Amino acid sequence: MQGDYLLIEAQRLAEQLHLALEMRAVIDQAIGITMSRSGATEAEALDQLQAIGRAEHQKLAVIARGIVVGVTAGCTSGTTTSG
Repeated sequence: MQGDYLLIEAQRLAEQLHLALEMRAVIDQAIGITMSRSGATEAEALDQLQAIGRAEHQKLAVIARGIVVGVTAGCTSGTTTSG
């Protein structure tokens, strides 16, 4: 029984770590996008994203996902639209 509990806890922890790594990648992408658009340093871009999150009462990962999705959606729609 204890072995089952430990296995379940290990699987839960592995899932949390996987999600955290995915979110970190999205945050890094959003930082890069912000740096590109504003000319900010990495630290300044992170500060900007965190300030947006505080102002909108959203987690940094949510703000970052919105930026990345917005950029990738813009790229996708731009390439599929015929002129």
